[in-house]
Amino acid sequence: MFKYILIGGVSLLVCSQVMGANLGVKGRIYSIDEVDMRLALTASASQVDWEAIHKGLEDQGKHYAENLPAFEVPPASENRIRWYDLSITLTQDIVYLEQGEDGHYREKVLAPAGTTMNPFEHVRPITRRLYFDGRSEAQVRFVQSMVETNPLVTPIATAGNPQKLTELFGVPVSYAKEWELGRFNITHTPSLIGPGAGAHATELAIYEFGVPYTLETLDQALKEMP
Repeated sequence: MFKYILIGGVSLLVCSQVMGANLGVKGRIYSIDEVDMRLALTASASQVDWEAIHKGLEDQGKHYAENLPAFEVPPASENRIRWYDLSITLTQDIVYLEQGEDGHYREKVLAPAGTTMNPFEHVRPITRRLYFDGRSEAQVRFVQSMVETNPLVTPIATAGNPQKLTELFGVPVSYAKEWELGRFNITHTPSLIGPGAGAHATELAIYEFGVPYTLETLDQALKEMP
C-alpha cells in the first residue's frame, strides 16, 4: 500500500513541476484585437437618447390614426343597387384531420379542387357593412344618423381618422383594408353591403348612396338585404 502511495506522490510532484515550467514560444503570438462586445454594447447604449426615442414612439402612437393611408374611392353620383357574386373556385383541396378507430388522424378531403363555393350558402351575417369617406362632412353626418338608428350597421372608413370618428359616433369605426375593397367590389362611397334576398339570396347586395343623403334611401337599401 505504501508503495502505491509513494508512486502517486512522485507522479503528482513531477506533473506539478512540468505544469509550472516555461515551455517557451512554439509559434508566433498575436495580441487579441477583438472588441469586447459587452463593452461595445454598453458604450453604444450609453450614447442613445432614450428619452427622444420614447417620445417619438409615444407621438407615433398618438397620431397613428391620423397617418393611415387614404383609399381614394369616389363618391356615388346616384342611388343604385348592384349584385355581386362572392363565389370562389378552389384551386386546391380543402382537407381536414379525422380520427380513425385506431386513434390515428388522417387527412380527409372536405372539398376537392375545382369546387365552386358561395359563402352565403353556409353563413349569412346579420350585420351590414357601411363604407364611407371619413373626410366628407356630408357622408359623416349621414353615417352618424344611420348608426344611431340602426345598431346592426357597422361603419367602415375608407379615409379619415377612425379614432375621431369613433368618438363622434359613439360606436367603433373600423378602417378599410385594400383586400376587402376588392373582395366586396366597393367602387363608390357611401356603400352599404349585405346578403341579398329572394332571387339574389346568394349574392352580395351593394347599395350606393348618391346626394342628397336621406334616411328614406337607407330604409330602401335595407329592404334589399333583410
